[in-house]
Amino acid sequence: HVFDNDGNELPRGELGNLAIRLPLPPGALPTLYNNDERFVKGYLSKYPGYYDSGDAGFIDEDGYVSVMGRNTANWGTLL
Repeated sequence: HVFDNDGNELPRGELGNLAIRLPLPPGALPTLYNNDERFVKGYLSKYPGYYDSGDAGFIDEDGYVSVMGRNTANWGTLL
């Protein structure tokens, strides 16, 4: 899914923040080593029900995901 900075889902073809719907597969990105609170704050809080990948991109009309780069606007929540 692709979201804008306010948490609104964007239509196909528009560039935004890539997020993955939860739950993730078992063992995939479960936490940060010794820092569960930072993991939740940095990856699970911005888009409830989704994992914030930290990547910018879009989904085209055929459903293919294109990752265009890192979304550096969110890095402050991860530090």
